[in-house]
Formats: sequence, structure tokens, C-alpha cells
Amino acid sequence: MQDDCLVRDRSEACAAGASAAAPPRRGDAADPARVTDDGSGEQLLSIPDVALEFRPGADRRDLIVVFSPSRRFILYRYAFPGDALYVSDLKGFYYLPVARKLARGLVELIDRRGYERVLFLGTSKGGFGALLLTRLCAQMRPRRVFRALAFSPQVRLHPLNPDLYFPSYRRLRRVARARFAMAAALRLHGDVTRVADASNVHATVVFATENATDLAEADRLGGRNLRKIRVAGSSHGSILYFALQDRPESYVRSRLARIYARARRRGQDQDQDLFASRPKDPERFLREIMLASSYLPTLEGLLEQALAAAPSRLSPGERLAASLRRLRQIAGGAWRGFGSEPPTDRRVAADPPLVGKKSAAGRIAKS
Repeated sequence: MQDDCLVRDRSEACAAGASAAAPPRRGDAADPARVTDDGSGEQLLSIPDVALEFRPGADRRDLIVVFSPSRRFILYRYAFPGDALYVSDLKGFYYLPVARKLARGLVELIDRRGYERVLFLGTSKGGFGALLLTRLCAQMRPRRVFRALAFSPQVRLHPLNPDLYFPSYRRLRRVARARFAMAAALRLHGDVTRVADASNVHATVVFATENATDLAEADRLGGRNLRKIRVAGSSHGSILYFALQDRPESYVRSRLARIYARARRRGQDQDQDLFASRPKDPERFLREIMLASSYLPTLEGLLEQALAAAPSRLSPGERLAASLRRLRQIAGGAWRGFGSEPPTDRRVAADPPLVGKKSAAGRIAKS
């Protein structure tokens, strides 16, 4: 559950090198998979079915790669301290089909531009993408440190996860039953619970302790180089507790009203998961956000902490154990089929299709 213009005004973002272009939408005439440097015309990266936008920052030594959970870029107007690369999976498949190609493109970009620190940031599905790409890039460049900052990520997509009620997850499982390539990608990359096992990875994961799905996914995560940040809240959109800090109550209320209104507009460019995951009580959500500044860092502070985090080196025994766990993950997932599955959660067992006059997400138990 995100807002694309959470923190900074457009003027502030433009001062840090951000363009005023709108986020990608279906049917755009321009090729969404081409990323160019600011005014240089250099093509930096091109990935099919992925929308990308590069924005230079004040500190060109750092790169923050921002993975969106939907077609809309998140934190689109936020003034990041370093260069920012916005990424969106246009198909909404949790970055699974494009993971390998995107990882190769990212490590080549990082090598070519000589970044000193790299952070992969994402929320929800984008949080899964951030953790997955962190793992793949770390495998491709074992001598470089990769860092991840994931807000309320889904961390186990395969085998079947009964805790995930999101419409996008049900759609992903349906497609995997019909398409061999998707099933193969899901079996190979569908579990990122042990991404922090690697010696060259540090992962920071934020989750809401009063959101059952967030809590269950966070409990699945493990690894020596893992930091968990608990938020005393009920929203799956845990990034909002940081991004809306120290704002007047009237401003926060207006932002939440926009988010809830957008969740109700179930058009082709809207994220169906946004509707399904919104807290039932907006007033409670408002109170939780207003209290967040008393115990949480700001988003700016959290970004700096994540960028500065240093992974611990694993002993030979720990590296062997991590490798064996990864092999068991892959082998276990390979033997799990997609032919006949129960519903992902009993709460959505009776859901109608996602089209029609009545909202399917209306019956989903909201966190």
C-alpha cells in the first residue's frame, strides 16, 4: 500500500536531478524499458517487460535501486542522496521471469559506473524483488557488498504459502500452473528467506507487528546478516510509518484519503493488492503513523543506516550450512507441483473473479 509522492515536493525532487515525467502507465508510446542518464542520451539498461527510470543524485558514489510493487514507481518524488534507478515489473509477476536478465544488467551498470555503495529498496512485491535481486547480484559479484531494504516483503512464494492473500499471488500461481517457464522461475527463485546468509549481503527488513501476514513472513526470514525493524502498526504499507513522519495531522490525513481513494479505483493501472491490503480502520492507521516518530528513525535516517550496514563474514562452516540450505530450498521447490492446489488462504476461498460489479477484495480479511 504505497503513495508515489510520499515525502518530497516535486520542486525538491527536481533540485536533486529528478525529472517531472509521469510514472509509467499502460499504453505509453515511449519504450519503458530504456534508461538514459540525465541529458546524456546514453542507454544504460534495457530489459523487456520492465519499466526503468534513472535519476542522478547529489552523491554519485551511491546507487539506490527502487523496486515498485505495481506499475507505478514508488517514492517517485523523493530526493535520494545518491543516484536512483526506479524499476517496475510491468507484468506484476514479482520480478521472477526477468530476474536473471535484470541482475546481469544491474551488475554491469554498477561495474561500469563504479558505485561504492548499492542499496536495493522495495515494498511488498517490490520488497521480494529487492531481496531476490540482492541475492542474484551478490552471487554474480561475490567480492562486492550488496544491501537490501525491504518493507513488508513477501518472502516465500513457493511452495504454496497459505499466509499470502494478495490477488497478485493467486494470479501468479494460476499462471505457473499453465506456463512451464513461470513454474520454473517460481521453483528456482520463489524463496528468499535466507538471502542474508551470504557474506556479501546485508538485509534490513521492516514489518508491522500487528499485521498477521507481515509477521508471518518476517518470522520466515533468517541469516546472520539480517536486521529486522518492528513497527507497532497494522498496515502492510510499513514504509508509510517512515515516509509520513513529522508531518501535520491534516497532511497525513489527506495523504491517506488519496491512498484509500486510489485503492477504490480498480482500473488497469491500479494495484489490486493495494485494495486488498489497506487497513480496515483509517483512523487507527492515522494514529499509528502519528506515533511513529517517537520510536522510529526517519526515512532518510533509515536509508543511511541501510547503506552503511556492513555484513559479517561467515565462517567456512556457516558458508557450507548456507549452501546446503539453498540446495534444499531449490530441491524442495522443484518437487512441488502446481497441478492441484488449495486456495492460498481460507479467507479468499470463496472469492469471485477479480472482474465484475462486486469487488473480490471486499471479502478479504483486511489487516
